[in-house]
Amino acid sequence: MPRTRAQRRATQGPLGVLNDDALRRVLTFLSVKDSRRGAGGASKALRGAATSNELTRLRGSESYVLRGSEHGVVHALATAFGTQPWRRVSFAYNNGSDVHPIDRDVNNAAVPPSRLQIIVHREPSEEAQQEEIYQLVPHLREDAVFPFQVVDRDSREKLVTVGECCVEAGTFSEFQLPFKMQLSHFRLAHGACNACRFRDWVFEAFDGEVWHVVYECGESPWRELAENADGPNRCFDIDGTVAASSRFRLRMLDLVAAHGNIEDVRCMHFRALELFGTVLPPWSV
Repeated sequence: MPRTRAQRRATQGPLGVLNDDALRRVLTFLSVKDSRRGAGGASKALRGAATSNELTRLRGSESYVLRGSEHGVVHALATAFGTQPWRRVSFAYNNGSDVHPIDRDVNNAAVPPSRLQIIVHREPSEEAQQEEIYQLVPHLREDAVFPFQVVDRDSREKLVTVGECCVEAGTFSEFQLPFKMQLSHFRLAHGACNACRFRDWVFEAFDGEVWHVVYECGESPWRELAENADGPNRCFDIDGTVAASSRFRLRMLDLVAAHGNIEDVRCMHFRALELFGTVLPPWSV
C-alpha cells in the first residue's frame, strides 16, 4: 500500500519534516560532509555552528529586525538578544526625606540593561520646588531608581519618585543605545500619578547634529483615566523618514493654551519603555 507524504516524511527524521525552504536555510550553516551524517550528526554540527565565534561575527554584520510589539531593543540588550534571562532583583529605597520618610519595597524588578544609558533632566514647577519634601530629596537617589521604573513593565507606582512629579517644559529623558537603529515605533506606559495629564510632549531622534521630532503628543494617551490610575501600555508609530540614530529622548513641551480646562499639572512617571525597528550593523550580543 503506498505511503502518504506525511508518512514518508516521518521516516526521514527531524530535518525531514521541515519544508524545503526551511531545510535549505538550516543546511547552509553546515558543510556537505556534515549534512550527510544523518539527523543526529547534522544536529550536532549545527549546534556547533550556532555557538561559533564566526557566526556571532557574521550576525553582527547584518541588520537585525525587531518584529512585533512585545520584545524590542531594551529587551534585547537586557537578554543579550535573547540568549540569557533578564536579570531581576529586589531592593528597598526611601522616596522621601529624613523629615518625611516614604519607604518602598521593590520585589523582583527588571534590571536596566547596562548598555542602555538613561539620562534624565528635570525642570520642576515652582510649586514643586516650594514643597519641603521635594527640596530634601536628593536626585542622586532618584536617578538610581528611575531607570528601573522606565524599563520594568510591572513596576507601577512602587517605583515612582517625587522628582518626576509636577515637571515643566524642558524636562526630558534620553536613551542612548550602543548601536544605531531605524526606529519604527515605540511603547510607553505611565505610573499611577497623573497619567491622564501626560500631554504636550515629543519623542525625538538625534541625527548627529540636531534633534528631530518623530512623534508629537498633544493630548494624554490616557486622558480618559482617573487621576490615580495606571496608564497601560500604548504603542506609537513614528515618522519613519528620519535617519537612523543611537540617541532618542522624550521631552516635555510648553503646555498648549487650548487645554486650559485641564489642570496644569504634569508628571513624568513613564515606564515599560520599549523601542522597535531595525538594529543596524555593527552590533553584538
